[in-house]
Amino acid sequence: MEVKQTRWREALLQARRYTFFADQTYVALWSETAARVDRTLLREHRIGLIGVEQERAEVLIAAPKRPPREPKMNLYCAEYLYREALCL
Repeated sequence: MEVKQTRWREALLQARRYTFFADQTYVALWSETAARVDRTLLREHRIGLIGVEQERAEVLIAAPKRPPREPKMNLYCAEYLYREALCL
């Protein structure tokens, strides 16, 4: 998931990069900003949208599940995260 406060275009680009190794990607923005996002672009790139408020967050557009564009990157990232978690 990519979180930005107001720069939704930047968040969309970063979330698109995450599709290389993730099976779902989301952009999380303040709800006011989320209302201005081009939802056609989200659907086109298969990215979900989360609206965030002070005390809660809501999935506004669910991201469809799909295989990562680079399955080897998915395994590499998973191994990296597992290793980091075990070192805590």
